[in-house]
Amino acid sequence: MTMTILRPHLAMLLLLCLAACAGLGARPSPPRVSLADIRVQEIKLFETVFQVQMRVFNTSDSALAIEGIEADLDLNGKPFARGVGRSRITIPPFGTELVTLDVYSSAMNMVALLLEAMKERRTSQDTLDRFGYRLQGRLHLGRTGRISALPFASEGNLGAGLNQPGGSLSPLW
Repeated sequence: MTMTILRPHLAMLLLLCLAACAGLGARPSPPRVSLADIRVQEIKLFETVFQVQMRVFNTSDSALAIEGIEADLDLNGKPFARGVGRSRITIPPFGTELVTLDVYSSAMNMVALLLEAMKERRTSQDTLDRFGYRLQGRLHLGRTGRISALPFASEGNLGAGLNQPGGSLSPLW
């Protein structure tokens, strides 16, 4: 008799467990992020502020609710600038948006970059073509699921954007 009383409760418990597991969902596809533009925003005595625009591609079949972003920018394999900011934006499934972030570089990093460019004694376009970049960080998501942040990484050459129609990467000097 005890077994007949427990069966409905066990069945209900099993159904609740299955429903809870189904609600967790699969991990979203990692977003693709590329450097769209970089501009000098402010030069101070000890740091330079750059405004970086990143193109974020949502490769998932569900909307991507971004609350914030953190990023590190390396130039020629050396740490150059980093930033963190609140960027509340929702990217629709299989959609894309531009996200802007201020990144900060020390004056010493900026001087080293200028000296490296001057040492090469090349034209501005040649120098940009030689400057490889790596942009990496995390997109912080809204509190809608169990995943709180998605990592991203992108790399290329700074001059590549100048050769594209509508490309507008600002020279760094």
